[in-house]
Amino acid sequence: MNQFQLSILIAILFVSCHSEDQNILRLTDAQILEVKNQAILAKKLDDNRRDDQPTFDDSNGNRMFPYSLVGLTQRPQLIQTKQNGAVILNYRYDSVGRLQEAYLNYKLSEEAAYRQVYQYGQQGLQQISFYWGSMPGTPINLIRTLKFMTNHVGRINSYFESSSPAGGTTRQLRFDQRGQLIWSATVIGDPNTSTQVGEYSRAIRDVNNNVRTVRTLAGKFYTIDYEYDNKPNPLYELNAPDFTSPNNIIKEIKRNLSGEVVSVTEYTYEYRPDGYPIFRRSGTDVFEYVYAN
Repeated sequence: MNQFQLSILIAILFVSCHSEDQNILRLTDAQILEVKNQAILAKKLDDNRRDDQPTFDDSNGNRMFPYSLVGLTQRPQLIQTKQNGAVILNYRYDSVGRLQEAYLNYKLSEEAAYRQVYQYGQQGLQQISFYWGSMPGTPINLIRTLKFMTNHVGRINSYFESSSPAGGTTRQLRFDQRGQLIWSATVIGDPNTSTQVGEYSRAIRDVNNNVRTVRTLAGKFYTIDYEYDNKPNPLYELNAPDFTSPNNIIKEIKRNLSGEVVSVTEYTYEYRPDGYPIFRRSGTDVFEYVYAN
């Protein structure tokens, strides 16, 4: 029974109780209206999930990097990001330009307090391992892994996320016919056979591959619409398995299930002569990009 059917059943039961026994606690008009509204929202969630889930086969196209090695682009290497002067992450790359490690050192130390380590295979990204330390001089511990898996034709179609030896969660990935990531969803049941998904995010991309809208069900349903500049984004393809875009976001509008605006955030940039951003500002926050070349 889905959420919509359950909500209708609850409403029917309350109405039945009201008609048969005057001594039973009855719902007020406002409560009945709330039940009906919840049923409408539950049906909308079911409709959204069905409409958002991709159904086509993208097995013939070249994937974006890092879900295929073919998609690797040559560009200035981002080596550090900062927020209001404080380092967020440092980046290291391998000899062919693939992200090898993102890390953060302890303050006033060359010792890593946090690390993300990337491993690649013939089909692209194989695993991301996350490590965290408690203090300088102590071992840095593995706290989480994302292990990417392939389908019957050897193309990445999911990853297994584990943060403990006891188990983890499989997330399904789907790509459009240009090889861009557009779908990520939690698989319910056997990841090898199940077609049922729970929480999910669906990206709608434009002709330039920029993510224009993300529709997400994660506890609550919401959408975020994006606007972009026409300059290259140094974080494009670096933040797997998140959705990324070739250009830089200048505005994002978040809405709830009813379509009401929850928040609006705008960004302005300063750029290098080649168009890559140096600073991104939003309100009093300043995000800085540092490059190797």
